[in-house]
Amino acid sequence: MDTTSISEGADDSSLGKAILTSERKLGRSGPKRRFAVTKATIRDVATLACVSTATVSRVVNQKGSFRRETAERVQQAINSLGFRPNSCARNLARGHK
Repeated sequence: MDTTSISEGADDSSLGKAILTSERKLGRSGPKRRFAVTKATIRDVATLACVSTATVSRVVNQKGSFRRETAERVQQAINSLGFRPNSCARNLARGHK
């Protein structure tokens, strides 16, 4: 997937507004949680990109079908949240120990 076009069409102010809106939806507020370090989850990415967790999974794993515009929105959300798939969770889901 070509990731060069992901940031070209994105307006920083609209992305910032989307992040703030999703943080409100997730129950996160500004300064009082400033020092708490939490890992971004697939649900956080899905909420920010306005898609389902299944769609995020398809984009991350490059399996199944999804529109290019949707993949770009998911990639923007992944980049802005710093999401990294949890390898332990992935192995548990696949039946590995």
